[in-house]
Amino acid sequence: LAVSEKPKACLRPMRLLLYLATHLSDDHAACLTCWPAMLAHAPLLRTADVLVYAGGPAAAVPAARLSWQSIVNALPNRNATIFFSVFNPGYQDGAKYAMHVALTSGWFDAYEWVVRINPDVMVFDESRLTLAMAGLFGPSPGRYEGVFASCRRNKPCYGRGCEHGLIQTDVLAVRPDVVPRDAFACWNSSVPRSDPECGFARSGAESHAEEQATRAFRPIVQRRADAWLNLNHTSGSLCRINTGGLRHLDTHKRPSDRLLCAKACPVWKAADPWQRFVELSQHLARKRAAKKAAESSGGPGTDGAVRRARSAGAAHRAAKKAARKLARNAAPE
Repeated sequence: LAVSEKPKACLRPMRLLLYLATHLSDDHAACLTCWPAMLAHAPLLRTADVLVYAGGPAAAVPAARLSWQSIVNALPNRNATIFFSVFNPGYQDGAKYAMHVALTSGWFDAYEWVVRINPDVMVFDESRLTLAMAGLFGPSPGRYEGVFASCRRNKPCYGRGCEHGLIQTDVLAVRPDVVPRDAFACWNSSVPRSDPECGFARSGAESHAEEQATRAFRPIVQRRADAWLNLNHTSGSLCRINTGGLRHLDTHKRPSDRLLCAKACPVWKAADPWQRFVELSQHLARKRAAKKAAESSGGPGTDGAVRRARSAGAAHRAAKKAARKLARNAAPE
């Protein structure tokens, strides 16, 4: 993982909020448990306030609330709060509704920047994000109002004014004073098509959170106040960020991602988290390949030495393949 240059002397303190939204899943809880160790490598994000919007039926369960409260209390940030709600309108609408509640409730008003981020988006290197917020990043540095990543299915965004970008919602940063309070008012994609204000959302034009976010933040792009984290478009699978020092877990396509939120958080307790992640991923690939080779290396008459040789060879090839794949997906260039 190539680490970006960090001119820390140029980064002034800013009124910053990390706004997390969760449906109170076990996976999100496991990842957020690793945030204290992760934030040890992100000094600016560690100074931010944290607000967690926790929406889902589990919010009505006292034991679940207590568990999540203890996870949030363990964060190293000076001010960390969790807001519980039993209401969750679903996968896509829930992401939009979390933004709607925050904007209309004025939760962002006191802040210069808000970073909207999922609990399972892990930060290997904060520099590209924080430098962009400070106006020190990109091909045309200066004041920015939004820092985004574009989904892979659209063309890359190489700089300001990228109107074809489809804005990812797993992580983004905006200056809240330039975002209208009603920017996500049409969060409900189930409204009738005849609805005069939000019927277009029901028609499918904004059925996904990324589509609504793209519309909501379009004025920022039109003012050419937009910075993009994935300048040369290495975001990985569709709308899950895997660039700019940030990695959104995708355990279906990248099983090794589970290591990022494993018990005891071994990746984040290392001096170099990315290097440790690579090492653990290669070890995991060797184990899986050896097991698979042992299971398919002939019947009971096959010589034991032959089986072991096949297993070792498969493990070696799997480790090399894992290393190449991780190198291709390495976040900051």
